[in-house]
Amino acid sequence: MRKKILFVTILLVLASLLAACSPLTKEQVSQIVDEAIAEQEPPTINVNVPEQEPPTINVNVPEQEPPTINVNVPEQEPELVAPVEPLVLPNCPLEDGGVRIEFIGTLEKENGFYNLSSSMEQLAEYAGCNILVEGRIELVEEHNIWLFRGQWQLSIREGSLWVYPADWNMADFSTEKPPVAAEFVTAKRQNQVANGYDWIIFVHDGENNYVFPAGQDTPLVVLPDNAGFSEPQWISAHGIWDQKSTAFNASIGAEGATTVALLDEELFFWDGAQDNILFQSVQAWLMPSTWDQSQIENWAKAQFPEMELQPYAP
Repeated sequence: MRKKILFVTILLVLASLLAACSPLTKEQVSQIVDEAIAEQEPPTINVNVPEQEPPTINVNVPEQEPPTINVNVPEQEPELVAPVEPLVLPNCPLEDGGVRIEFIGTLEKENGFYNLSSSMEQLAEYAGCNILVEGRIELVEEHNIWLFRGQWQLSIREGSLWVYPADWNMADFSTEKPPVAAEFVTAKRQNQVANGYDWIIFVHDGENNYVFPAGQDTPLVVLPDNAGFSEPQWISAHGIWDQKSTAFNASIGAEGATTVALLDEELFFWDGAQDNILFQSVQAWLMPSTWDQSQIENWAKAQFPEMELQPYAP
């Protein structure tokens, strides 16, 4: 600040001298002084301010206990759970033997499944009985036997359905007398050998799977009479579509019985169960086990007077 005052003073003195020595007016001298003052840079003033830490403020907050909230929950009586009643099956009307149940459906090349279940109308009166289904699901080298009781369902492509008394042994192979399933295993193995092949056989009882490999001995059983009736009985024939043969493939007939069948508009007969029969359409009947060949031929002649009954040759 002092330097600026001294500088201005000097300018004023010089201005006075110039005014005295030259013809400049007062206004001109004043302009010169003002311009000289304006060209001067303002002085730089350095101020050293010591660094200070921010103040620390301590606030004392008194400790408080969390609030207590009281919720009144009304008392509830424990929920009463009804005891689970055991499934009680109706009484099975069968006592002395089994019954074959026929089921039919549309044979389709791609979806030729028969949907079987405990809700079938044909099984309404047999709700408390043992159920046995034997057959195939696919065109493979195996045969299956399924056993059911109560509620069940199964989809198969080919087979037969049987009903048995509720107290019969169906699949306990540890007993002295073989179970009903053993009869089907042995009958099927004998039928396979008679037809020139031997497939593995499975028995499914819902808890266990029993396997009878090809070539293995089967239980020793006395096979029942599957044709112990007095008149020919129509049987449902099912088949699996064989793409290679472009025909349905089925096992038709029963062990110890004679079958008469109309295959693709031709009339045939054979003894026992004939496997791997190929057809496009079929109708089949089991002949009574007490009939001889002449009785079978007379019946066929009466039913199909314009057809010739001929032995089936695979």
